[in-house]
Amino acid sequence: MTTVSPFARIHPNVHLGAGCQVGDFVIIGEPPRGSVSGELPTVIGAGAVIRSHTVIYAGNTIGSGFQCGHGVLLRETNTIGDSVSIGSHTVIEHHVTIDDGARVHSQAFIPEFSHLMRNSWVGPRAVLTNAPHPQCPAVQQCLKGPTIEPGAKIGANATLLPGVVIGTFALVGAGSVVTRDVPAGAVVAGNPARIVKQIQDLTCPFDLIDTPYRDAWDLLGVPQDHELPIATGEDQAKRIAIRGNGEGPEVGALSAASLPARPTSEASCNQAGWGGGADGAISGESS
Repeated sequence: MTTVSPFARIHPNVHLGAGCQVGDFVIIGEPPRGSVSGELPTVIGAGAVIRSHTVIYAGNTIGSGFQCGHGVLLRETNTIGDSVSIGSHTVIEHHVTIDDGARVHSQAFIPEFSHLMRNSWVGPRAVLTNAPHPQCPAVQQCLKGPTIEPGAKIGANATLLPGVVIGTFALVGAGSVVTRDVPAGAVVAGNPARIVKQIQDLTCPFDLIDTPYRDAWDLLGVPQDHELPIATGEDQAKRIAIRGNGEGPEVGALSAASLPARPTSEASCNQAGWGGGADGAISGESS
């Protein structure tokens, strides 16, 4: 049974699937500039949970199992798959494609012409961009948001420049500024972001499991008997600290950049467009 708060506003030509829950002060089917109420159809699949103060513009097509937090803004003409979650106060601009199982956390910004592929993950306050030169007279002709490929993950407060492609199962460290494409399975961190290791070399800081993304190894061609790095004394000290002995950083303070990095060959970096100088720094300028 679909339930709609008496304080919500549902425009004409909105189609809600079975079992949807629509909270207080939600607006669904808001007409974009230049159209009138009910002109564009809005379709939301079964089982959606749309929490208070969310605004969904007309022209969106959303699959089943959609969930959003409070105060989400979803602009017009987006295509969203099944089992997608969008966190509170996140802004999704128009003409965005979000595939099945993708998750966007709170206060993120997803601009026009971005593509979040299946099971991708965007952390809180991450910012994706789409304009190479804002307010350029020709800017409307070259807007292109990032593409986040299946299983890729974007850490909190990261910034992605226009048009970058984050490869399958790649991981972008918190606070990174990504200026160029990230190869599949790579872990990048810093400003500008650089490759610090591969996901098959990540280990659990709490020693709960040996490695967090072993399920991705087959798809990336990594042998299941791949040898994980041996923890150093310094690494062990960090693990003890983040367990809460009161002397080290808080749990969320350990970033990908602070873990021991697997050396990446200069040839492989250059092949992926990540060439650097003698000190390993990566240029932020477009090549």
